[in-house]
Amino acid sequence: MTPSTLYLCNTRIKVILVLFVCLSTVFKSYAQSQTLLKTNPDAIVSKIDSIKKLIRTENVQNHLLGLKILNETEASLKSRRDTVGLLLFHRECIKLISYLRNFGTPNTYLLENFQILKKYNNKRELALLYEALGDLRYYEGNKLLSHQYDLKAQQLIKKYGNHEDNININYNLSVYYKTHKDYKKSIHFAMISLENIKKSNTSKKNNFKIPNLYLFISEDYYHLKENDSVYKYLQLVEKTQIPYADGRVPYDAKLNELKAMYYYNTGDLATATKFYQISVSKYIRLNQFRMRLIQKSNKLNNTLKIKNIENRRKINEARLESVSESYKNYLLFFSLLLVTILIVLFMIQFRAYKYKMKVNLILEKKNSELEKINKELNEASKIKDNFLDVVTHELKTPLNTIRGTAYLLENEKSEQLKKDYIKNLNFSSDYLLGFINNIVDFKNLKRDDTINLQFKDINLKEILNAVIEMFKINATNHNTILLDFDDKIPQTLKSDEIRFTQVIMELMTNATKFTKKGEVTLKAKLIKSNNDNASIKFDISDTGIGISENVQNKIFEPFIQESTEINIKYGGSGLGLSIIKKTLELFNSTIEVKSKKDKGTTFSFVIDFDISNEIQNESCFINNQEQKDELPNIDVLLVEDNKINQLLTSKILISKGFKCDVANNGLEAVEKVKEKKYAIILMDIMMPIMDGFEASEIISGLKPEIPIVALTAISENICSNNFQKAKILEKLDKPINPDILCETILKYVTQKTI
Repeated sequence: MTPSTLYLCNTRIKVILVLFVCLSTVFKSYAQSQTLLKTNPDAIVSKIDSIKKLIRTENVQNHLLGLKILNETEASLKSRRDTVGLLLFHRECIKLISYLRNFGTPNTYLLENFQILKKYNNKRELALLYEALGDLRYYEGNKLLSHQYDLKAQQLIKKYGNHEDNININYNLSVYYKTHKDYKKSIHFAMISLENIKKSNTSKKNNFKIPNLYLFISEDYYHLKENDSVYKYLQLVEKTQIPYADGRVPYDAKLNELKAMYYYNTGDLATATKFYQISVSKYIRLNQFRMRLIQKSNKLNNTLKIKNIENRRKINEARLESVSESYKNYLLFFSLLLVTILIVLFMIQFRAYKYKMKVNLILEKKNSELEKINKELNEASKIKDNFLDVVTHELKTPLNTIRGTAYLLENEKSEQLKKDYIKNLNFSSDYLLGFINNIVDFKNLKRDDTINLQFKDINLKEILNAVIEMFKINATNHNTILLDFDDKIPQTLKSDEIRFTQVIMELMTNATKFTKKGEVTLKAKLIKSNNDNASIKFDISDTGIGISENVQNKIFEPFIQESTEINIKYGGSGLGLSIIKKTLELFNSTIEVKSKKDKGTTFSFVIDFDISNEIQNESCFINNQEQKDELPNIDVLLVEDNKINQLLTSKILISKGFKCDVANNGLEAVEKVKEKKYAIILMDIMMPIMDGFEASEIISGLKPEIPIVALTAISENICSNNFQKAKILEKLDKPINPDILCETILKYVTQKTI
């Protein structure tokens, strides 16, 4: 069975189960509520407002009309089983009756709402019911219980309510805390209520609360003895010209009282007295208004009790009439359900078809991706095999030369032949070292964050002349080596001499290797310059075998060579151009190639140099031989744990005219430095007991004037922080070039002497 078929079977089983559940629960759901009918909350609130206006008048006919509309509205909602509408209607009725001080009837509405909410889990409606309960208990005089309901309501409204819901509940909490003299909390909740009035879409309906809230805050600040804030909010009250919902009498009475209290605190007794008198007159009017309201409430209470029995009778009649309507609704409901089931089945079939098509497309895409990955893996495996072949060849060839030459040298008596054999040994070891360095450089350059260029002053012309001379001396293919140097190029520039020279040497090596009896030209041309910078273009061109056009865009990838035949004939690791590309990226430069098969090749790149304004001190450049003569008895401390390296390096130093002491580890070196004064220390890094970093740090603390040069095979880029911390001035890579070692020692000893 295919995945698509299995999916369709599972889907159909689920549909049958869903239909069974729907049919088994339909009667129960329909009996509970016809919630498919839409409730219009604004219409219900509007109707309650119109009823409120009728009931609040002193005309008995209007009272009766208001009660009639009230009962008809409730009967209509119940006959339609409009649950949401009933919740809202009952809540508004509770507010109305609480306002009219009728404490019997609201309990009926409360019980009905709780019964409804047991069936329908609506957190917002529950919160609003708690709020209505709080209002009711407040008007009954039970303020503690009212506050408990308000807190329950506030927690639920905060999570499930909207901005309008938050207005009243925070308003009520502000009133409660003001009454209980917790003025800071009163201010807190008043501010929240104000904020929600501003955010609410029904702000006009709640605008009458704004001056009241300002009065609350002003009075709270009065009790907190913050007169500036009292005055600020009194000013806001004055600016808020909004009609008060139940007249301005209570509002004006409180406002004038607060003004009197404020001016009394400020010492303006005359103004305070004036506002106290106005306030007293307002409060007298307020009491008269409340007496009339109580009389009206009692009258309405009696009327409501008389009509209650009649209302119940009418409600029962309405329920009986709704039974026949219910049967029609049942029939309509089942018809709609059947149509819905058919539509659902069709949609499921359609979705299953779409799913099947989608799965097929995904499978095709994944197959394509797997084929691509498989192809890439095969290519990678081929490159790996080629690389291993190259490495094997490039390692074994010079090693075979070294081994054979050593054998011949051991038995050779002719001094001239011995010199030739030694040249062969040096050439093979240099070739092997260059190959290993290429692999190490390639590994380091793949991690760009580990490479930092070491900029210093360089003489570009001298460097390029030295490169040209070296290739002229070591020319093997009878090529003409030329230098085309632009004399406009500044004499002294700033660059990483080693990395720059590596790029030039590698490109020149390639040019001379692939050119026979031809011409190789190194060209340096100034593109643009100012007082601080110079842009110089370098071209290395040859008249050699050239590069095929279809390979030119791949030659900078690692281990890529044009063909196996060329690799066998000319050798090489296939890493050189990749290293050049990565190195030039460190200089923020890119390399370009132009080539024609059997016509030659030109590699070009541009580097932006900083121009150095320092003048080189020529007195520092002294001939090595003169240095040996002028600086006799130079004591060198060699710190090395390998016995063979100790022997070779010490022999080289002694042959160059230096005195040499040997320490087997870092700890031994520290002890020797304490006992004797050395001109320079040559420090290995990886040693037992105490490594070179730790020893150098200790020695720099004891005798900071002694220069320390590291002789090691580890990368400075990887451990650059350790080299700096140990105050190691320079690092020479193993295997050591004797001439470079001698020049380095003389450089630091000479600087120290000068």
